[in-house]
Amino acid sequence: EPKADLNHHPCGAASVFAKVHRDQALRALGAAERIGSGYPSDPVTRAWIQGFLSRGEALPDSVRRRWGTIGALQQQSLFG
Repeated sequence: EPKADLNHHPCGAASVFAKVHRDQALRALGAAERIGSGYPSDPVTRAWIQGFLSRGEALPDSVRRRWGTIGALQQQSLFG
C-alpha cells in the first residue's frame, strides 16, 4: 500500500527501524560516503546510481527499481 508508513502506525515504526538499521549497515561497510542515504532525493545516491547507468553496468540487486527516480535517471542517461 503506498504511504502505508503514514497510514498505519506499525508500518511507520517498521520504516523507522529499517532506516536506522540500513544506516548502521552502510556505515559499518564504509559505504555511506559513496552510496549516500539510499533515498532518491539524496544527490550522493543519485550520482552513485547514475554512475552504473552511464557505464552501461547493471544496477546492483540492492537497488529498488520501482522508484520513479530510477526511470528518470535511465532516461537522463539515454538522452543526457
